Order: sequence, then C-alpha cells, then structure tokens
Amino acid sequence: MVKQYSLEEKLIIAMSLYPTYPSTKVKRIWKFLQREKIYLAFEDNMGKIVQAFGREVYENLLEITTERVERYIKNLSAQNVVCLTILDSEYPSCLRQTGEDAPILLFCKGDLSLLSTPKLAIVGSRDISYYGVETTSHFAKELSREGMTIVSGLAEGVDTISHRITLENGGKTIGVLGGGFNRIYPASNTNLAQEMCEKGLLITEYAPATSPTKFTFPVRNRIIAAISDATLITEARENSGAMHTKRYAQKYGKTVYVVPASIFTEKGQGSNLLISSREVKVVLNATDILKDMSITHEPPIKALKKPEHIQLTIEEESVISALSMGEKNTEELVAITKMEYRKLAPLLSLLEIKGQIQRKPGNMFSLKYE
Repeated sequence: MVKQYSLEEKLIIAMSLYPTYPSTKVKRIWKFLQREKIYLAFEDNMGKIVQAFGREVYENLLEITTERVERYIKNLSAQNVVCLTILDSEYPSCLRQTGEDAPILLFCKGDLSLLSTPKLAIVGSRDISYYGVETTSHFAKELSREGMTIVSGLAEGVDTISHRITLENGGKTIGVLGGGFNRIYPASNTNLAQEMCEKGLLITEYAPATSPTKFTFPVRNRIIAAISDATLITEARENSGAMHTKRYAQKYGKTVYVVPASIFTEKGQGSNLLISSREVKVVLNATDILKDMSITHEPPIKALKKPEHIQLTIEEESVISALSMGEKNTEELVAITKMEYRKLAPLLSLLEIKGQIQRKPGNMFSLKYE
C-alpha cells in the first residue's frame, strides 16, 4: 500500500528531485515555497521565485511537475522506501528539535518502530585495532541483548562490527547512510544493508540514487547523534569522524561515553584525549552504560542460537580459503587474499570472535575446529 502524503508533504518530497544544493539551501527554498503557498505551480510564480533565489533555481523547479512527483512516490513505494517528512507524526521528535540541523525529509527502509525504542549510537574509526574490535563487539552484543537499539553509520570498522554483532545476537540496529539506498558504501556492506532492511532499519536524507561524498558522511553524523539517546565511542583516532558525532551529541545535550584505549596505539589516541579533556564519561563495560542511563528490561532479548553454518562475507570466505591450506601469518594472508592490512586486521579479529579461526603465537592464524 502506497503511503498517502499531503500536498505540503509532496512539496517536500519534490525537493529531493532537486539538483544537488546544500541541504540548508533546499530547506530555505522549501520554507519560502510553503510560506508563499506555491505548491508545484512554479511557472505561475516565476517573479517571486526568481527574485528570491535567481533564475537557475526557478528553471530547475520547472522540471518538477505533479505527474513526476506522483511517479517518484510510486517508484519509492515499489522499492519499499517510506518518506518521513518533517511534518509527519512518525518523524523523530528528537531530530525535529535540532532546529536548522533537522533534515526536511528522511528516506526509510525497514522497521520504523525502532525510532521509538531506547537507542545508543556506537561510533569510532574505520581502521581499528584488535582491541577495538573486541571492545565494539562486547558493547554491541551486551547492550543489544538488553533491548537497546544500536545506531551507527554502516561504514567500515566500528560501524560494521556494531551492526553485524547486533544482528548476530538477535538485536535491533539502525544504519544512517551518507548516500542513497542504491549507492551503499562501502560496497562490501551491500548484503549487510539488505539484512538491516529486513531485520532493522536504514535511514538517509539522500534520495536512493545519490552517491555519498567526503562531505556527506560528516553531515550525516548529526542524524546519528540526534536520534540516539547517547553516543559511545569504542575506539577512535584523533581525527576520526566519530569526533563529529561527539560534537553533535554534546550540542544536542546527549551524553557521550568513551572506552579507554591503549596509550601505545594511535588508533585510540582520540578516545584517550577525550577522556583527558573530561568532556565525556568513561565506561569499562556495558553495565556502566545501562546503570547510567537507568535502563532495565524484563526480560532481556535472548541471543539467537549460533547457526551451524555462520554466513560469511566474500572477504571472510577468502581468508578461510587461505587458511584451509594451513597456518598463515598476516603477511602471507595479505599476499594470498590481495587485501590491504588495514582491512585484513579487523577481519581476522571478527573471524576470531565468530569462532572460525584462532590466533597462535608468532602472529600466526589457523582454522578453528571445535
């Protein structure tokens, strides 16, 4: 069934057909059109639009017709995409309260009810250590089993681990994208994104065909911070994108938790600097967060039984294949799998956690037979 939208909401959805202007400019255009009661009748209001925004904006608006918007909405529905405009009652109130930071439109795929659950953002660097993998896995597993919905950005590293571990333990997770649904980045997370559409929720302020850029990822972090009740940084470099999320969270009056990192690695330097600044709360385990947020659930979500054959990604399969030929060290695995070390290291840690491989002295790895 196609969701029904009011005339004002259709005007908002029409803005997503707009050329790639900054979201702040798109919002200004929409507010102007709403105030002047210009609902897709752009040609009849040329003077007002040109005077306010110039000829280029007017000519671009002319390309948006009622018929085109109706076709667009029908096409989105066929892709199981639901639009939540800022006027919609289901639009997250915590996001609406961020004022100018609130996107006028969210594209959603999955379980919208998750927006009304207790939510914790887990964020950090893309390139993380074995310690970072273990830390992220612990918090994602324990907190999701206690009923918290885990929010992250579907990027490599901390984001991917947070989503995967949550799903593997029967929990719920929300992914906030830096592009459209048809442009999942990294591409290696395409299957994970599909599983999240079926068992969790994906949201984005970008139309399905929009490609992510280096600018859209930091901007989407405001949504991660806004829709979450608090934010947890499990491991982050000093210049990590997680720092953007931390600043947004504090701007919105949300608590930021940080896990201490080793003083001997740059991969956790950002985390330790935040702790030394005393701007955040230090946590050592999931219980610290549950107590601080006064969250209790009866009964907690039970973990799913471990399947006989755990589903592995293509990259994970390539590592398993390499180790089926015998023990290998990281250098040998890099050569065989053709993967960069920064991608291989967290992958090995994940496979350890999944019980597929084991680490041996001398930085050697082998398959784990139970």
